Amino acid sequence: MAGPTQTLQRIVLTLHKRFPFSPAFRLYYRAAAALYARSCRRRFPNIRRILPRRGQTRKGWVPGASDLDFGVVIAACEPAAEAAFLARFWAHYARWKVLLPILGEIQIVDEEELRSIQAVPALRLKEYRPDRAPAQGWRLRWECLGEALFSCLHLLQQTYFGAAAGSPPPDFGVKISKGLADVLRHVQAADLGRPPAERCAFLLPDPLGVERARAREICVRALRDLDASCRRFVADSRAAGLVDETGPGPEPWPRDVAEEQAMLWNGRLKIFDEDPGYPKVRGFYYDSVYRWLVVGDADEPEALTRLLSKLETFPRENDVFRAPAWVLSPAAFQVLLWTVHLGTPFFYYALNPELPLPNTAARRRSRFAVESWAQRAQWRMKAGDFLPPPERFLRYGAESATASLALSLRLFGQAGWAGDNIYRLLF
Repeated sequence: MAGPTQTLQRIVLTLHKRFPFSPAFRLYYRAAAALYARSCRRRFPNIRRILPRRGQTRKGWVPGASDLDFGVVIAACEPAAEAAFLARFWAHYARWKVLLPILGEIQIVDEEELRSIQAVPALRLKEYRPDRAPAQGWRLRWECLGEALFSCLHLLQQTYFGAAAGSPPPDFGVKISKGLADVLRHVQAADLGRPPAERCAFLLPDPLGVERARAREICVRALRDLDASCRRFVADSRAAGLVDETGPGPEPWPRDVAEEQAMLWNGRLKIFDEDPGYPKVRGFYYDSVYRWLVVGDADEPEALTRLLSKLETFPRENDVFRAPAWVLSPAAFQVLLWTVHLGTPFFYYALNPELPLPNTAARRRSRFAVESWAQRAQWRMKAGDFLPPPERFLRYGAESATASLALSLRLFGQAGWAGDNIYRLLF
């Protein structure tokens, strides 16, 4: 049964395009944002700026489908003083969250960190550098495909597979449509080498008419468009000489794993080998947030649709498969190895079986799944199937990951070490 928050959200999403509800809902959101920002400035004099983020800054913003997200810039201070401020700030946030459930994610940085962030031309940081020139050339294409991959992950994991159990939430159709738009606009930008268009530039399915079958079709379209763009990007990178293909071949990735869950997945995936109606499943990867990355061909839309439909049934058959899946084509997985995944720009090297296990320098290297970066892998693929990341992509990744890390250190009361220390290593 839907709670009061979900019921209210359903009403807003149903009426937001109708007069006079549309201007009324927008007025409510703007008033709520202004009241919260005013309260923060009055209570915390060390706050220098409060910036709107994400949905509030885009055309076609839909009340009810987006939370109120902010970036808060504070004066730099001693760690003890900052820790005291964070405790009070997040307690204040919790009280306002009760009154305004639409309050979303808040990122906090100090003024010194902000200057370092503004030097990084990352798409995800553009709200903090509105007057700076956007990324161009290879950097822009790399950034756009990284965002397309993230959008596809969120579309499948959080929205499609996340809503597989029980009745879909009120915003299911909206999130499916938004996810498709984000994949398409970033894929288009990567192909054309220009900044991504707004979501409203794309003709999208009516969110209120998106059911499970229609959502599956949308996910297949997103996967196939992403696959095509990743193929072009890899081919262009190789043609431009960015990829070093003259070095020694990589060590083979491990094929065995001392992990019961992974073995169950390996056995379950054999059903796709036995039925010709499914795409070829090349391998799968179990990451540190308990998510399964299933790598399969995306050539045939009907086969890909069957794969998604079958993966959707896994959690109902065994609790081992409760972890959501993310389906990728081999080309998309190749680009994932070149971009930032799980906060690390060195994803490709984290899979190298020759890397020592963390904190076990004296321990022998394992012949089983790689545990570097707290990740485990199980492969039907060979390391030689994938190319190492170009040096410039590693540099892009280090810059973007470091800047994003600074924006995450203080989330929800988790005070961390001074973010500008790591910036000095890079800038």
